Amino acid sequence: MKPNNCSLETMVLQSNNIGPVGGAAILAAATSCPSLHLIDLSAKSGVNRNHIGSRCGAALQALVTNSTSLRELKLGGNGLGPLICSPLHDALKANHSLRLLDLSGNGIGDDGCGALSAALENGSLETLLLSRNSIGNTGATCLAGALSGHMLLQSLHLDENAISAKGAAALSSALRTNTQMTNLSLAGCPLGQDGGVAFARCLQDNNALQSLSFKKCRLGDRGSDALFAAVAENKSLTSLDMSTCNVSDECSVRLGAMLNSQSCRIRILNLTSNRLGDVAMQAISSSLGSNKSLQILKLRSNAFHDSGAAHLVSAMRNNGSVIQLDVEFNDVNYANYNSLQHSVGENLAKHRKEAIPRFKVEINRLE
Repeated sequence: MKPNNCSLETMVLQSNNIGPVGGAAILAAATSCPSLHLIDLSAKSGVNRNHIGSRCGAALQALVTNSTSLRELKLGGNGLGPLICSPLHDALKANHSLRLLDLSGNGIGDDGCGALSAALENGSLETLLLSRNSIGNTGATCLAGALSGHMLLQSLHLDENAISAKGAAALSSALRTNTQMTNLSLAGCPLGQDGGVAFARCLQDNNALQSLSFKKCRLGDRGSDALFAAVAENKSLTSLDMSTCNVSDECSVRLGAMLNSQSCRIRILNLTSNRLGDVAMQAISSSLGSNKSLQILKLRSNAFHDSGAAHLVSAMRNNGSVIQLDVEFNDVNYANYNSLQHSVGENLAKHRKEAIPRFKVEINRLE
């Protein structure tokens, strides 16, 4: 890449075992390419990594500091460590073009997270991926401080970190007044029941969040019950993932009330791999006739039988919105399963037919 003559716009070099010397050279060369808007040196799942390491700090700082075109920088799974975050902190404070930064699986820990958090206020980042980084409650508290300030960050991924109830409380407190964040994923973090209760308090005030993932967060019945009650009155949330959260029939009343609420806007609800039985299916079914927003309902691998499925079959005959319903790996016979899929098929056909006029209007508007 010749300085200032480079017309390259995207650079994707995933999983090439590039190493620290090659990584630093690539980042240094990218600095002289004014048209470059995407650099992807991340690792593909199950494939070799690039192993860039922390020695590329100076080159990375120069690139992010000086680039005015770079929009996406993906460095996941490169063993960067916490030391990389100090030069990144300085670079991010100077950069006004970067929109997405992926540092997943780099072991930055609480110290690295703290350095990054201090650079987020008044920055340009809209999406930050920090999954699998050994971030604990201290790092979560640092991020909460940044979320309390003025920032553009809209999507934050903290999956599979060590954030528990204390960190959840800090994040949820900051999000009560945050008006920018729309997507938050904490999948695999040990939030526990108290963490679920903390985020329930957040949803009482927050009107910006649209998507929340608590997959494998050990919320239990108390945390889940609190969340269902809060989501029932929240008018912004459209996607909720509470799969593998140890939710049982004890939450049936709140779950049914949430789906029956006129305020609830949930379109995607994932309750896969919980302990929901026939009582919960009856509660869900009681709301499906009146619910007009729910489109995707995932109930795979729960604990209900044909009696619970029969309630769903009856309810789906009067529901026109659900276009995807997963009930596999439950004790449901073929007749009930087939009837549910038939209702879903009818809804999907109707949904597609109704979408055609809307697409035509939008096409005419754009012409």
